[in-house]
Formats: sequence, C-alpha cells, structure tokens
Amino acid sequence: ISQLKRGSKINGIRYIFHTKNGNPQLLINVDKFCSVKLSRLIIRDKNNQISSIANLSNDLSSIKTLDEFNPPLKKAQPFKGIKVAIVDTGVNYNLDFISRNISRKDSLTLTGYDFEDNDNLPYDMDLGRSAFFPMHHGTSVSSIILREAPMSELVVYRFPRSDMCKFDELIRHIALNKIKIVNLSMGSSNKNDWGCFYEAASEYKDILFFVSAGNDGNTGLTPPATAKNSIAVANHHNRGGSAPDTIAQSSSKGPTDDGRIKPDLAAPGSWVRSCLSQDAQDTGGNSWKSTWYIEYSGTSMAAPNAAGASALVHEYLTEIAGRPSPQGSLVKALLVLGAEDMGSRDI
Repeated sequence: ISQLKRGSKINGIRYIFHTKNGNPQLLINVDKFCSVKLSRLIIRDKNNQISSIANLSNDLSSIKTLDEFNPPLKKAQPFKGIKVAIVDTGVNYNLDFISRNISRKDSLTLTGYDFEDNDNLPYDMDLGRSAFFPMHHGTSVSSIILREAPMSELVVYRFPRSDMCKFDELIRHIALNKIKIVNLSMGSSNKNDWGCFYEAASEYKDILFFVSAGNDGNTGLTPPATAKNSIAVANHHNRGGSAPDTIAQSSSKGPTDDGRIKPDLAAPGSWVRSCLSQDAQDTGGNSWKSTWYIEYSGTSMAAPNAAGASALVHEYLTEIAGRPSPQGSLVKALLVLGAEDMGSRDI
C-alpha cells in the first residue's frame, strides 16, 4: 500500500497484490473517495512469464483493453534500405510507421532478435522500473531514426538486461547481417556492466556504434559511451532561442578518464518529439504528449538523430558517390569533419 501524491497533497491510495510466489499480480489506484481510478492485472503464461497486462473496468469485473507482450507480427513485404540496428528495449513493430521499414527475412519473420526473451519478436517492453507500467523507449528511438533517414531499414534488437554478456552474441548477429550503423541509446554508471560489450565491439572496427553520452552533466560520460570505437553523442537544444548552439546542461561532458576527447558529436536531443507506442502507460518525464506522439529530452534522443544522419551519409556514398561498401571510418570522418563547432574551438 502506498500514497499517491501531487506535491505534498495526498490524492489517493495504491494497492498492489501479489501471488503466493511473491510475483506482482494486481495494481489498483483509488481516489480519496475510494473510487477505483485505475486497475492493471498481470497475466502470466504456463512458464510464469508475463504474457499481457489487462486494464480492468472500475468494478474489476471485466477487461477493457489488453496490452499484449509479443503480439503477432503483421504480414508485410520485406523493405530494403540502409540497414540500421537499434539495440534498445525493442520496438512496437506493428505501428504502421515502423512496420513498413522494419527489416524482415520474409513477410512474417523479422531480421532482428530479442536477446532477453530469446525469440524472434523483439517487442518493446521494458519492465526494469515497473512490471505494471512497462516503458517503451525503443519505439521512440526507432521513430527518430526513421524521421531523419526515411529509407532506413531498421534491424531491431531487444537488449539482454538479465545477461549483459549476451552482447557478444548480439554484436556477432549484427556483423553477420552486414550492418554498419548501430544505435545504443542506453548506459549505466557501472562500467563493469559493459565489459562484454567493449570486448565484442572492439572486434568489429568497421561498425559505427552511436551511443548516448549520458545525462549526468559534468560528472563524466556514462558507459558504454566511453568505448574507444563508439561515437558518443551529446544533446544540444532542438528549439528555442539558443538552439542549436547550446549543449543541454544535463548532457554528460568529457573527456574520458584516460584523457580522450568525447563526446564526438552533438545532435538535437532537447524537446524531441517521437512516436508514442499505443500501449505506453509509463510516460513520466515527458514535456508534451498527444495521442500519437510524445516529447522527451536527453542524449537517448540525440543518438538516433546522429545515427539517422550517418544513414543518409551512407546512402549518399553508395547511391551517388558510387562506393558500394563505404568504410565506417569514412562515414565517421564525414560526420565529424562536416559538423559545426559549437562556440569557441578549444581542441
């Protein structure tokens, strides 16, 4: 039982009920008159894994809507474009805007993979903060890439939260699919979480890893943005009187502990609008939202803008400049050398 507050004022009570095994099962929010305002029921499969979350009626007698985990993939013809891998919480692969650009082996099989659940349906469900209110970070990130580079072919991977050393297998999967651009809008304060990523990424120097720099301000970059062959992306203002020449105060600053200059690039990351996954319940931290879109700030929003720009550079090199397989180092050089200095140069 916990209090629901707005500021110092108590607006209601939250009840959470558990199974005999201690797993969360039912959440009910009531207002100060004890009227039910929200109820969420977790439904598990025979293996005790969450298969869906039901939104119940106010009298708790019926299901109003059902948020499925791993819903069936809509049939569509494979799309061919510049491949960009998204390593994140998955994606809502049935949103029309994303479905038509998502990479497929055939009309009913995705190229990407869910390394958390070990299946071929990397659906966007992040239970890290709450089993009742999954986050849908990957859908927002994917939509930003598609807005920047509409001809991108998205290869989606759900990252292995429970076993980070699966990054070795994940990066091999990326390499086997001949993907040269990877977006990682993620990080953690413990660099030991990323040992297997560092080791695996170092074997594929021609793959560009666009990594969010972190949102810790002057306290240093958030791993794995510190990796030597990653492109760490900072967050500059997307709009407003100081845009685009102002780095967000929260954007993590370099250099690295061993003196390397990072971040490598800055991209729009403040007040960035992206697609809202339609089963999203946890939308805290947004600065605006509508039925279909949501606005967030952070380096997680900046990295896919930079990755999308790299896809455009790759597309130009292959289709106009006549370089069928441009090196990652060439794409990185064009991005870095073609970027504008922010403020006075101090390098």
